[in-house]
Amino acid sequence: MLVSKMPPSCTGPAEDTGPQTKKYSVVDSSQQALPCYFAQLPPEILLAIFRNSLPPPWLLNGAARNMLTPRSVYSIDLAAKLSIVAVCKDWHQVGTELLYEIVHLRRIGQLPAFVRALEEHVGLGDLVKRLDLSCMVSRGCSTLFSCETRNLLHMCPRISHFGFIPAFLVPAVACSLPNLGVGITKLEFSGVVDFFGVVFPLLVELCSGLQFLSFGLPPSREDLQDYNELEFPLLQDLRLSTKSSDFSVFKWQMPSLRRLWLYPMLYPILDIPIARLLDAYGRSLTFLSLPYIKPVEPLQDILLKCPSLEHLVLHVGNLEIPACHHRRIRYIDCWESWGSRTLALTEFNLLKPAFPTLRRFRYFDATFVDLWELPVLYPPEEGAGADPSSNDIQDLQNGERDPEEHPWLASVMEFTEPDSINGWTLSNEDDGVQPFVVAPSSGDYESDPEDYSDSDSGSCITVSEEGGTSAYLSNEFHDGEDDLEIDRATALEIFTRTISEVG
Repeated sequence: MLVSKMPPSCTGPAEDTGPQTKKYSVVDSSQQALPCYFAQLPPEILLAIFRNSLPPPWLLNGAARNMLTPRSVYSIDLAAKLSIVAVCKDWHQVGTELLYEIVHLRRIGQLPAFVRALEEHVGLGDLVKRLDLSCMVSRGCSTLFSCETRNLLHMCPRISHFGFIPAFLVPAVACSLPNLGVGITKLEFSGVVDFFGVVFPLLVELCSGLQFLSFGLPPSREDLQDYNELEFPLLQDLRLSTKSSDFSVFKWQMPSLRRLWLYPMLYPILDIPIARLLDAYGRSLTFLSLPYIKPVEPLQDILLKCPSLEHLVLHVGNLEIPACHHRRIRYIDCWESWGSRTLALTEFNLLKPAFPTLRRFRYFDATFVDLWELPVLYPPEEGAGADPSSNDIQDLQNGERDPEEHPWLASVMEFTEPDSINGWTLSNEDDGVQPFVVAPSSGDYESDPEDYSDSDSGSCITVSEEGGTSAYLSNEFHDGEDDLEIDRATALEIFTRTISEVG
């Protein structure tokens, strides 16, 4: 309650007649409170605010795309967007744009369900800017996949980033993609997708406008000259995976290529003839990333193939100090698996003669190696107070630096489990999340067979897989008759029943 004093009389000086009675009026504070206009902010302002409150896109890439536990980054992102949509009419419009601009379909049943949703809501497809398909095309679903993907792309004319990134495919099942449209500037394929049958036809269609390309290098073959006549005038970023040392190298024209990532599909680390690849692509590179790659050649031979290189990213075991040298490298980043350490200033000074232009040396915890964009999105700082040999994670854990000084670490800490920093990810068993361990025999990742489910599994945008992913997907829509093709109605029926059982 507010109490206000009445103003004195303006008729003249008051006579001194002793004690006077003062008049007060009581005013309810609600009558003077300013109205809240936050919910009425322009959509573009709300959009900017919400984008800064959600997990950044780079945190949703890599292994995070397949870790769909209730507290995973993807689940947090989805829950936040659904909450925004439910607030009010104005926020619903902005939240819908956030919800649909990046679409990731992980199950074959989601594909016809999402297409049906777009058909029932005209204009919704215009919001989709990025589409990732990681669903396995199982037996009986190849026709469904091709037709519904074609329908989906037709209704989403603004897609600029397309990814077909399944973890595995059934070799005996034909899988094809329709024409994607000239608006695609970023194209991504997992290493299991057939290059010659699926990837190359799309490259012929889109090569003139691509700025980013990621695919698996296919095994070498004799007729490679038939696949060399491609020109990528705008391509700046190329990300290649390989599962053997006998891979194809295409002599494409890529005058704008500046950044190259190379990573293995299988562990343990393979002996990769990198120099042969850099003979074709290395001359114009300013950035080269080779985490978890064991080259056949010495590192110095690799550096000689990249005369313009400024930023080098390695696994710590590959750094030969001071056995290599380069006159233009300014930044070196190393992914380190077991514990973190900071390069001593004396060691850093030993590097200076071999790398005369070196400015910063950073260690990264290999927990985050799947966040492959980090070195580019957050390049080394060169401020006056910047330590030339730094370990951001160790400094942050010891409390030596403010997290605000490391924006990427602040984002990781905000949206991931606390023990993910410099340790195993998803290791909090009290929350029902089982640790991922490395099998000594094969090096592959294994997890407890306990099934997981996502509370938001009814959404078409992202639906959690159950724990036995491989076994489930290999049998989905398959009743033993290999020649039976599933139509949309049957797929939707199975998908709806599955969602109801999970829920």
